[in-house]
Amino acid sequence: MPERSFQVLDTETREARGDGELRALALDLELRLAESLERERDLGERLDALEGEAVSRERELREKVREYMEFNQRVEGSRSWRLLQFFRGIVGRKW
Repeated sequence: MPERSFQVLDTETREARGDGELRALALDLELRLAESLERERDLGERLDALEGEAVSRERELREKVREYMEFNQRVEGSRSWRLLQFFRGIVGRKW
């Protein structure tokens, strides 16, 4: 008879341990999920900030390229540039 009570006690202990392990696992999963959601939110905010900076930088670069193209057109259209190119063409170093 004492063996039976030991087996019942052992079974109850295993069940209690199993319940505790399951609760601990569930709590661990909840914490991991909360951390994962917080990281995802932080990354989303960073991405939004970086995207805004990238759009702003792209706008600036496009404006600079437009300015350089206009400057290049004005230079190539000027009389002094054409005259310089004429003389350079005579020497064989035309651009």
